[in-house]
Amino acid sequence: MAFGFGESYGLLLGARFLQGVAGAACWASGMAWLLAEAPPERRGELIGTALGVAIAGALGGPILGALADASSPALVFSAVAAITAALAAQVLRTPPPPSVPGTNGLRRALTTPRVLAGAWLTTLPALFFGTTTVLTSLRFDVLGAGAAAVAAVFLVAAAAEAALSPIVGRFSDRRGRRLPIVFGVSAVLAACVLVPLAEAEVWLLAVAVVAALALGGVMWAPAMALISDGSARAGVPQGLAFGIVNLAWAGGQVAGSVGGSAAAEATSDAVPYAILGVLAAVSLVLLVGSAGRRAAPATRPG
Repeated sequence: MAFGFGESYGLLLGARFLQGVAGAACWASGMAWLLAEAPPERRGELIGTALGVAIAGALGGPILGALADASSPALVFSAVAAITAALAAQVLRTPPPPSVPGTNGLRRALTTPRVLAGAWLTTLPALFFGTTTVLTSLRFDVLGAGAAAVAAVFLVAAAAEAALSPIVGRFSDRRGRRLPIVFGVSAVLAACVLVPLAEAEVWLLAVAVVAALALGGVMWAPAMALISDGSARAGVPQGLAFGIVNLAWAGGQVAGSVGGSAAAEATSDAVPYAILGVLAAVSLVLLVGSAGRRAAPATRPG
């Protein structure tokens, strides 16, 4: 309501701060609730669906802003407030999942290999996304692309990622987490080579960015499901599991955006992509190597 009727900078700034806190609370508690209720055999699908809906919601934000600008901010934000109140009322009427006492805590989670692997495989694409969105936006500007064209590129990439997430999540439930994760790491590795090479032309860079972000994003759902799987086996509550997901995701985004841009400014765009490529290559080798060790038959002495 403050965004619809507020006219002072202080009020709007305070409302934006509260919105950020509320969004973090809704995202963390909602996903923890989802993971607590999800059957183990459908975790990937439901996480992928939630990610797709979240991306679609993010894409809808600018549309609401355009509607508010074209009509009335008071009208549009009042409608959003009414929908939010209806959702809150529905949540209050819905019985929460039974609470599971955490007997192992954060220390147990962070000593579980499956959780650590999932955390890193959530951080890696976040590093790549944070670096790529900053550097390619600046490169588009250098190449003379307008704001609308740049926005369209990232809109198409996000829409493709939103469409793929539920499909990849469902696939990971049926065929295992490893295969889509290997595909995603391979896509990040290829993108670290191809995106810098495509920086000479706007259309080449646009195609490379859409493909890189859409295909690199297939890692989100299976990697997050891997954290959930490992936490469940270790007896760690799903709320804590999603806290690890949030930390890995947000930390990677911030480190990629800040670190990638700083490295590029000090050297060139190729350097942060080279660093990310090495990280992706090492991750791929470890993934393939661990799969080979599991597949190798045990030999008996003598």
